[in-house]
Amino acid sequence: MELDEKNGFLYVLQKRALYKINIRLCAQSQDCHSCLNAGDPYCGWCLKPSACTTQEVCEADALNPRADWLNYKSGRCPAIRSVEPREQQITFSRPIHVRIENAPPALASHDGSTKATLYCSFHFPNHLLVNVSAISREGDQVVCATPIRSNLKTLLARTQTISEATRDGLIARLSIVQSADSAVLASTNFTFFDCHQLISCQECASVRFSLCDWCTLSAKCVPNAEDVCQGESLVNSVSRIGPSSRRGPEFCPQFSSLDGDLFVSSGQRRKVKVLASNLHEQMGAFKCQYTLIEQNSVTHEKLAQREGNEIVCEEMLFEFNGSGDGNGTGTALFNIVWASPGLTTSTIFHPLDNSQKMKVIIYRCQQLATNCGLCLGLDSRKFECGWCENEGICSPKNDCKEGWLSRGSNNLVCPNPRIDDFQPQKGTKITIHGTNLGLSFADVRDTVRVASAKCDVSEAEYLPSRRIVCYTRAPSTRQKQGQHVIVRLRDDRKYTAVSTQTFTYTNPQISSFQPFRGPKSGGTDLTILGMDLDSGITFNLSIGNSPCELRQRSSSMVVCRTGPASSEKPEYLVLNADGTQIRVDNVQFQYTANPSIDRVPKPVSTISGGILIDVHGNGLDLLQRPRMMINWEGQTFWGSKCEIIDEHLMICRTPPLELSLDRRIQLSIERPLRVDYGFDLDGALTGY
Repeated sequence: MELDEKNGFLYVLQKRALYKINIRLCAQSQDCHSCLNAGDPYCGWCLKPSACTTQEVCEADALNPRADWLNYKSGRCPAIRSVEPREQQITFSRPIHVRIENAPPALASHDGSTKATLYCSFHFPNHLLVNVSAISREGDQVVCATPIRSNLKTLLARTQTISEATRDGLIARLSIVQSADSAVLASTNFTFFDCHQLISCQECASVRFSLCDWCTLSAKCVPNAEDVCQGESLVNSVSRIGPSSRRGPEFCPQFSSLDGDLFVSSGQRRKVKVLASNLHEQMGAFKCQYTLIEQNSVTHEKLAQREGNEIVCEEMLFEFNGSGDGNGTGTALFNIVWASPGLTTSTIFHPLDNSQKMKVIIYRCQQLATNCGLCLGLDSRKFECGWCENEGICSPKNDCKEGWLSRGSNNLVCPNPRIDDFQPQKGTKITIHGTNLGLSFADVRDTVRVASAKCDVSEAEYLPSRRIVCYTRAPSTRQKQGQHVIVRLRDDRKYTAVSTQTFTYTNPQISSFQPFRGPKSGGTDLTILGMDLDSGITFNLSIGNSPCELRQRSSSMVVCRTGPASSEKPEYLVLNADGTQIRVDNVQFQYTANPSIDRVPKPVSTISGGILIDVHGNGLDLLQRPRMMINWEGQTFWGSKCEIIDEHLMICRTPPLELSLDRRIQLSIERPLRVDYGFDLDGALTGY
């Protein structure tokens, strides 16, 4: 091995190959901090091209060679410490004050006579770059004016939306650059916003930008309200600096629902009443409007009157055509708009804030439910639907001539229950899917039978009308053939459902397991093979009196992890499924002495870990997932799984150790770091 320090190459000679390795990989670091944190003695940060380079490359084109190259031991990266203000309205300019720490002592021109000009560079998401010459510079402070644009839309990246930029602002990258070649000294984020894009009072008053205010009568959000909306009452942003008696969205002119969203059957006429607050005396004319979302070009409206703190709409017809939302409903946006008294054809209406985002849900009962159980299972607080027996459809009461059943009917159970399917077809837990399977748990509590034996219904897993989950009891006689599942809601064939499929009682069977031995401390994963191992809801395994923790389960395989045993002796494997106990009699599991580690000949590693070390001991072939660990300053670092060679030897990889750059710099062959280490022997931890 030979080092060519002048040209930066390491030559490594092996029996059949010669390797030439570049030891100056400076270009891999893209910024000053990553360059210096790499701790590479050959690389440093060169200020002029803003690149990670060798000292020779930097000095060849540097104005001040000693100051322009920063190495990892003595150099500190230039950084922007503060920007005041940190955000600005995009449609007008304002000076910002940028403070830089660790700035170079002198930024000279090529002849060294004068200081170089500095620029504030704004890099927008759409890749637009705007350089603004500094207004002034003194000490560590640079003053620049922000650029002006008509709006935020033209500055967005392709993946951004105007709504995101309006709510959160548009983040540009602000950099301080040198004029000579636009080398970046330091960068930070700077936010631009546009109050004009906020179209409601609540949006305007909730935004985090302190310059935004809502003009109540002009109904607009502006950054300079005192000039634009003279004489109007204002609602200030929650971030407003200074005293304010109307700060925040709670002071906005708004309306709210008395009972949440309005639910109304399609074709029904209804008066709508809402609460109103913060109304101005000049708000004298009102209209109510609703617009179906899938037909947003059509707005239905009626005049409204203010009655104290309420606004009452004239009777409106609610209906929707087509498929609506596709689930038997059509969603409509609801608004109340206002204007000054004295309506004319040119009167401009402005919307009140819909503080609860109230909507109108127009529904069709017949499309909401196709059977009695689903119809009567609808939320009666929202949907005025019932089952029309004569028509066999779900409908409003006015559309059913006779035989209309609703949740308010006495002793109500839907007729004609049906079992569509059930799963599984063997075991102890049955999930039944069907139609008209009761309306409440009380309807089905004692109704399910399998082979004349009761099946206990789970209240937590019951879905009215659609699903019953029950747990079978043992039949009174041994069943050799499959049995039908029966749901009898009443002692009447009209209220009885019988499955077409059959159910078979089964018990799990174990054919084999491995391994047959493991340490007394536990932690050995047993793989158990058999049939119907997924039968049973309560399912557990044990070896003698020691539980075996269930890790994986399917019909043909179960994996469990052994617990600690009190002694070294053979024990039977026992399975318990829903009270049925099965013991494997033809073979036993042997608990043995715990594995131990005698010596580690060469416990040495690099900080990055991954070094192979030999570990000697006894009983190591019993282990399944041993690994090395290191304890350092209260933290534990883990290596990967060791390779078992035989009962006396395993090979482990050392764990990586996370150290700060300063701590790593102090390490050397003469000054190594000594740490405590040990091994995880399948859950049993041992230090060494």
